[in-house]
Amino acid sequence: LIYLAAYLLTNLGAFAVVISLEDVTGTDAISSYTGLVHRAPLVATALVFYFLSLVGIPPLACFLGKLLIFGAAIDARLYWLAAVGVVNSVISLAYYFRVVRLMFFEPEAGKEAAVRLPGNVGLAVAVTWIGTVGLVILGTPVIAWASQSASLFVR
Repeated sequence: LIYLAAYLLTNLGAFAVVISLEDVTGTDAISSYTGLVHRAPLVATALVFYFLSLVGIPPLACFLGKLLIFGAAIDARLYWLAAVGVVNSVISLAYYFRVVRLMFFEPEAGKEAAVRLPGNVGLAVAVTWIGTVGLVILGTPVIAWASQSASLFVR
């Protein structure tokens, strides 16, 4: 349940950014992210946080979820499953780093206009970013609540 909430918040935020950038720039090419930090620093930073969360980097939301899932796999002696999860996280890091490198470390091709997200998208990004960062802080009470809820179904 924790991982589901973390994954939901993180993906909603990431997709809100990606879809809005496509609307603003008119393209979905990864090359359009080149130098994004100069045109929309908060948007680029939020996207990095979402990517890091999806990889499972602490202290972001998906880290907590992955920790619980991998821990449960290890407790159940499903070591291969935990290993597959870790390998998948490492592979996803390579894919996400490619986009992060473009956004932060590659020079812009020309003078691109600043990117401004619509207000409702900015609000969605802010809320999901706070959730992505804050779920770990609120993790203990949420885990307790989730455990109580799950115990209603398992006797």
